[in-house]
Amino acid sequence: MVTVAKYYGKRKLYEPVPGVEIEWPSGTVTAPLDTPICGFQGELCIEKGWRYKLQKEIAEMLWKISSEDIIFEEKNFLSGASKISIPSRIDASDEQVFAKIGIYRGSRYALKPIESQKMTLNKSILFELKQLREINHSNLTRFVGACVDPSSSCLVIEYCPKGSLQDILENESIKLDWMFRYSLIFDIVKGMEFIHNSSMKTHANLKSSNCLVDSRFVLKVTDFGLHEWKDAIVDFKSAVTHSEYYTLLWRSPELLRHPITRGSQKGDVYSFGIILQEIITRTGPFDHELGDDCMAPQ
Repeated sequence: MVTVAKYYGKRKLYEPVPGVEIEWPSGTVTAPLDTPICGFQGELCIEKGWRYKLQKEIAEMLWKISSEDIIFEEKNFLSGASKISIPSRIDASDEQVFAKIGIYRGSRYALKPIESQKMTLNKSILFELKQLREINHSNLTRFVGACVDPSSSCLVIEYCPKGSLQDILENESIKLDWMFRYSLIFDIVKGMEFIHNSSMKTHANLKSSNCLVDSRFVLKVTDFGLHEWKDAIVDFKSAVTHSEYYTLLWRSPELLRHPITRGSQKGDVYSFGIILQEIITRTGPFDHELGDDCMAPQ
């Protein structure tokens, strides 16, 4: 064994021994780059053919769904509707509000209304929709597509018949042992880990009503992605109703002061902390100690 170089960690200085050459596996006499020029899987070198293929896939808009292909179950989006629909949140009158449900290609899906008239489908948004359609994770609701018809614009997503985590926690008839609670928490962690390590980077709107439970009691995080889309339609007006104030209870203080559509990963962790409190105490945000005397959200 002979000394071929010295490395000073504190100064991050690499100093070769004069007159000594290293025979690198590549056959060169210089050290290889930390990251290959084209990346470890060629992801940094986009060939023309691949670029044209990507542009073709974006132009095809495989995510686009016509309203004619959806059978709308209109009765399920009204308050007090059948329990087969997905509860979204409590409104100002403390009455349960249900999401729309529709049948597409023989299967039932949840339909989330969108304001498509406020935005333009530019390349960034089209690419985002393409990416979202390709995401497949057991703890994220599957995005099937979007209907952008003026009369009935909506996102078509996986249907979770057990409703939201918020609804389960508020339903006293459902018994939650600690193993089940741990399972729900672990599902959120796995879903959020995927989001934070993906091109989306953040969720930005994590709360218990955006954690849905499927027929096998697997928790799936929803309402993620489409940051460019949300940037185009969002209106950072002050909350004016009880329900709008209530949704802010999961938002971190710095994002309350300076709203950002994309949020932050630290903000997501804050929201996750609020959900943990809900699961552990089985009460709403911030009211586990104050009980009935808790201040109203506004």
